[in-house]
Amino acid sequence: MPRWTATFDQRFWSRVTVTDPDRCWPYTGALTTGRRGNVWAGVDGVTHTKAPRAAYYLCHGYWPTQANHISPECDNPNCCNPLHIYDGTQRENLDDIGRDSHGRFLRRDA
Repeated sequence: MPRWTATFDQRFWSRVTVTDPDRCWPYTGALTTGRRGNVWAGVDGVTHTKAPRAAYYLCHGYWPTQANHISPECDNPNCCNPLHIYDGTQRENLDDIGRDSHGRFLRRDA
């Protein structure tokens, strides 16, 4: 009898606390040493990735290019709510007002 194995989307979403559409959906699986969600994907040539990036892939059907960064607008690095995640360039990520307003980065010219 063949052994049933869960698909990537089943494994991933089972580790996300899905709540109200306006709230963050935290990833509750394994974390990296930097306390960010670490996902084993094993699909489309991607092995390991961050949780918001995996959520983006599952909701949009493609991995963003390496030049782009997936960032939760809520400034929660483990948020997987598709309504909070955007695909942007590194410059857009660095200019993110949410990150600066939360004091995670202080500009040298300030």
